[in-house]
Amino acid sequence: MENSGTFFAPEQEQQVLNVRTNARVSNGWKIFWLVIFVLAANLLFTIHFSLRLDESQSLWQSSRSVPTLLSIVAQDVHVPLYHLILHFWEVFFGNGVFTVRLVSLFFFAATIPAVYMLGKEAYGPKVALFGAVLAAFSPFLNWYGVEARMYSMLVFFTVLNQYFFIKLFHEDRPGTWWGYIISGFFGMFTHYFFLLALLTQVIYFFMNRKLFPPKAGKRFALIGCTLAALFIPWLYFVFHLGFAATSQPLLQTPSTFSLFDTFIQFVFGFQTDHLDTVLVALWPIAMLLGFFALRRDRRSGSRRQISNYTGYFLLSAFFPVIIVFIISFVKPIYLSRYLILTIPSLYLFLSWLISSFPEAFAKFVRVALVLAMLVTFFKQSVSAATPVKEDYQAAVQYISQHATDQDVIVVAAPFTIYPIEYYYKGSSQIQTLPIWNQYAHGGLPSFDPKKLPDQVKQADGSAEDAYVLLSQDQGFNEQIRIYYETHFQRISSEQFSQGLNLYVYKLRQGS
Repeated sequence: MENSGTFFAPEQEQQVLNVRTNARVSNGWKIFWLVIFVLAANLLFTIHFSLRLDESQSLWQSSRSVPTLLSIVAQDVHVPLYHLILHFWEVFFGNGVFTVRLVSLFFFAATIPAVYMLGKEAYGPKVALFGAVLAAFSPFLNWYGVEARMYSMLVFFTVLNQYFFIKLFHEDRPGTWWGYIISGFFGMFTHYFFLLALLTQVIYFFMNRKLFPPKAGKRFALIGCTLAALFIPWLYFVFHLGFAATSQPLLQTPSTFSLFDTFIQFVFGFQTDHLDTVLVALWPIAMLLGFFALRRDRRSGSRRQISNYTGYFLLSAFFPVIIVFIISFVKPIYLSRYLILTIPSLYLFLSWLISSFPEAFAKFVRVALVLAMLVTFFKQSVSAATPVKEDYQAAVQYISQHATDQDVIVVAAPFTIYPIEYYYKGSSQIQTLPIWNQYAHGGLPSFDPKKLPDQVKQADGSAEDAYVLLSQDQGFNEQIRIYYETHFQRISSEQFSQGLNLYVYKLRQGS
């Protein structure tokens, strides 16, 4: 028998088969335990956190009837697949925080073996296994792996789609093409940014046509037309209703620091500003190691195979980030969570990069990186100073204990009413500034300082005290606070998490 250019005697052949079988079984168990880690760590540390703003909006949208849900999502900045899944999940299992987050956790857990499959197809089991380890221990993926949003689902379908795409480098089977089409369809209807993954593949195909089977170009063109035909009705529906009308959060134009910080978050998650700055400062070291590894790859005898896959993972890890960064100077759309689909490619690239080092040094880097990710994952999970933690539950509990039916709860920005309404079961009236009816068609009202006195008067009504809860600043929260400070007596103030502040004002003396 010939295997990779080497002839084996029957006894040797059986030994080789036994080694390969044992390796597959061993790696299978390792992936199993990685999945168990993902489930256990999130069930223990993160799944019980307070519902966050975006999650509460998901629950509000998915609680509507299907036609209303589609209409609301079409006016938002998302596509409907996740919300439809969540809608029917809630029908059968309820809308408790723990329950709805299980949907995301399921897709995150499924992503771990998917990353392994992708890495194994490209590089072999060793690189694939460490890529799966990075995905399982990733603070960033774990954070969104239990958030009641579409991000873990986006990562899963991206990895699945990439798996079928790179199989087409050397395989021309109907099942592979159908897997690519189906995963592309589900990815498109999970998040708009999935289109960047498809665009990356288009660019890579035109740069490396010879890697693909004959007539692959015609088939990709047919697939592209088919997916476009399936997606165009949704786009027509979106533009007919008014694109992104229900919520338009204020996004800042990104800086160069934002660009580097994105990749630091992808590896080490959300940390305090001080630690985040330190980690960003270490980025040039990683760039230098990558440069030397790429030079070493060029000198290796396996240049063709490794470089093809590495080129694709490099492009899919960095191109979407860079193109969104550039677009954001015209229209700010840059959020690290929108770019979560690039993380598996980044991890597999890092895993290959480390494997190119001398073995002793590679082991040291693997252990150090895993330990650093575990420490930052734990710190992100338990620290009250984690920047993205939004403790609306604690804020509402405080209000519920102190506010009466003679008081009013005033929230700004207006769309932060979603988590308040989810948690609050008291009798106080809830108002927003600017005043907004989320059930009415149309976008968020713009803030007008000249209208603020009349809107405050309308919001406060005949209440005795106002519980003014400010978060998710859209550029006018401070003006609202100053107005209350200069016109009413402040009774107390509380901070529940970074950027989530409550101010209580005496509007008039009770009878």
